[in-house]
Amino acid sequence: MVLCTRHQLKNGNLEQIGLLIEKGKRTVTSGGVRRYKDGLFLTDVHDLAAFDFSEPCSELPALRNCFFEFKALPPDTLSDKVVGIIVSGYPFDDQNYDLENNRHLGQAKRIVLCKLDGPDQPRDQALLRLRTLERLNFSPDGISGGGAFVVQLEGLEARAYFAGIVTRAGRDHVHIVKSPFIQQFMDAWISRSGRAE
Repeated sequence: MVLCTRHQLKNGNLEQIGLLIEKGKRTVTSGGVRRYKDGLFLTDVHDLAAFDFSEPCSELPALRNCFFEFKALPPDTLSDKVVGIIVSGYPFDDQNYDLENNRHLGQAKRIVLCKLDGPDQPRDQALLRLRTLERLNFSPDGISGGGAFVVQLEGLEARAYFAGIVTRAGRDHVHIVKSPFIQQFMDAWISRSGRAE
């Protein structure tokens, strides 16, 4: 599955969403999209969308290397055990797309180091607000849908876990939907139950 935010797809043709392979020479389209019903936005979880690439991965096993294996949720821990959070995304202003003339898709990913933004968090239980370690010197517009990974101490060992997906950001903060809520969304899709379409 490829996860992203619905607002990234606004006015887009969902049937044209795909993965570029062979250095952009070919595109593999998904086997469908899952999202919450239009007009439903009680929580940032409702901004999630997922594209199913199960069939393409069955036909092209090498395609599986493009996907992160979602094995474990980060265990609950005290905030002083959180070393930091790494957020990544593709800001619009950094991208260099020239598909019409040169068939060039120059993608630029930004990595942002964050920390928890204290105990005063949003009322939405699915949402976590992070504070960037340094004020961003670029526009964060476009990093929605990017992954967030938490590094936390377990005893004396530092471990990294998938923490969530960026839903919005400013120059000094980032909001993510937490990974347990993403897992619930994906489980609802897989079992064909829940409120997902």
